[in-house]
Amino acid sequence: MKTVNKNEWDEWYYKVYGYFYKRISNKSDVEDLTSEVMNTAFMAQNVQNFSGYIWKVAHNFLVKYINTKNKEPMIVSVDNDEEFSQPEYVPEWYDEEAENQRSIQYEAKKNQILECISSHTQSGEKELIVLSVIEEKNSTQIAQIMEIKPATVRKKLSRALNKIREKCRDIWMKLITA
Repeated sequence: MKTVNKNEWDEWYYKVYGYFYKRISNKSDVEDLTSEVMNTAFMAQNVQNFSGYIWKVAHNFLVKYINTKNKEPMIVSVDNDEEFSQPEYVPEWYDEEAENQRSIQYEAKKNQILECISSHTQSGEKELIVLSVIEEKNSTQIAQIMEIKPATVRKKLSRALNKIREKCRDIWMKLITA
């Protein structure tokens, strides 16, 4: 088990919380996933690269959450209690206005690249790029959706991404350096 002090725990907790917060709309699920990741990561033994390990654990929990979310019935609360609409503790360094501004800027850049993709690709290529880059699906999942072989998906995706990198280089560079 990794020995940890409070500052180190807080630092990783807020990083992992932010990672989930950007991807999941339900704040109680974000808090649950964050605590599960923290407990799993800090209980691990003989981890040489802790930073890489905790992000891998967080990613795996996110994938599991997304995969099981579609299979579970949705539970909707009938209470409109303000207590549950905001997290119990917001770190003092968290700036919601700045975070919202970054999200708006990212969405604008994402829309620019999607517009560029639309103007320079055929519909099949666009679908591949959207499934891979935007929806973060792997080649096996895309192959099932498009009813083609995974090797074909990888080949077509590689060609489409190279085409987009050439045609939309300026927008692409602004998006990845933001």
